Amino acid sequence: MSEALHATGGHYALFAEDGLLALYGLETEIGPACRAALAGAADMHRRMRLLNARLAHELATPLRMGIGVHAGVAIVGSMGPPAAPIVSAIGDTINSAARLESLAKQYGCTMVVSVDTLRFAGIRPPEAGVRHVEVRGKVEQLEVLQIENPEAFLQALDRSAVQG
Repeated sequence: MSEALHATGGHYALFAEDGLLALYGLETEIGPACRAALAGAADMHRRMRLLNARLAHELATPLRMGIGVHAGVAIVGSMGPPAAPIVSAIGDTINSAARLESLAKQYGCTMVVSVDTLRFAGIRPPEAGVRHVEVRGKVEQLEVLQIENPEAFLQALDRSAVQG
């Protein structure tokens, strides 16, 4: 997964239990950062698919992952002990992304992305499929889209951009 982040300009900020926090936009504007984050999710999905194919004879069921993608302002900086600091982030945006990742598990899909992220990326959300969800710690609901296959989602967007 770290290779997917590296390939798409993401920053591997934190690994905890079975999850990781990736940051995009540390050195870019929000639009390109959102597009890169979506590309990162698609690449992670691709790599997981390849890993499952390679390990099919060893696994009773394929490995799955849940990805939450949300964009906004966060407090970013060097955190942790002086001997081993890491660049990470905290704030409402980070908490919301973590909640979306939990929703992906709950919905049984690969990715839950906020409509805000899509709009920042210059992607018009589809007419159907947008859900309004309550996110723990937030007063207002978030509009989200659940996506089973981030690779196919981005490929469809690329095809529609060429055709449209």
